[in-house]
Amino acid sequence: VEHDDEDATRLVESCSPPEPVAAEEHKARGNACFARGEWEEAASHYTLALEAAPADAPEESAPDEDAGGERARRRDRAVYLSNRAACRVKLESHKEAEEDCTAAIAEDDTYAKAYLRRSAARESLDDLEGALVDVERAAELEPGSRTQALASAERLRPLVEAKREEMKEEMIGKLKDLGNSILGNFGLSTDNFKAEKDDATGSYNIQFVQNASTR
Repeated sequence: VEHDDEDATRLVESCSPPEPVAAEEHKARGNACFARGEWEEAASHYTLALEAAPADAPEESAPDEDAGGERARRRDRAVYLSNRAACRVKLESHKEAEEDCTAAIAEDDTYAKAYLRRSAARESLDDLEGALVDVERAAELEPGSRTQALASAERLRPLVEAKREEMKEEMIGKLKDLGNSILGNFGLSTDNFKAEKDDATGSYNIQFVQNASTR
């Protein structure tokens, strides 16, 4: 079959592989999907953005390459990872979201949104201490995130304190059970020992109570 030059050009073009999509284009598509509530599709685009973005500086780069270019490259990857984490939070894949945010922070530890999103993931994973640390760090990093971060910190602090008290009571209960198992061999229990706090020093004095009932 004969083809003229124009037909041949069209044939070559139709057989050529498609042009690769730039990382920022994938990010834009991901943002559009996220705005429509298409979380899985958005996450896929952010993954493609990561694949299109170099994980390391090009080998041909000069040793004295502008440090600003390296920072920008790492910030871009932090943004893609953090955006994917936001999708995973929406999908309730909180462990994966936490991992994405941790990877984002490894790329750029000044990116406040990564801390905010990791805080949300950690709160859902019942890591309230970690969630509080993250929002406090976000408040330090970026004035634009400060209001949201401080509001989250104020909400989390009483939850963290309640969790600490719960853990303390649980620990004390286990220690008492252990103590009673040992003291029971001598006809005693932890009820035979009364702890009194010295307000001046903050230390505790332990006193023996002879007539306390044993368990």
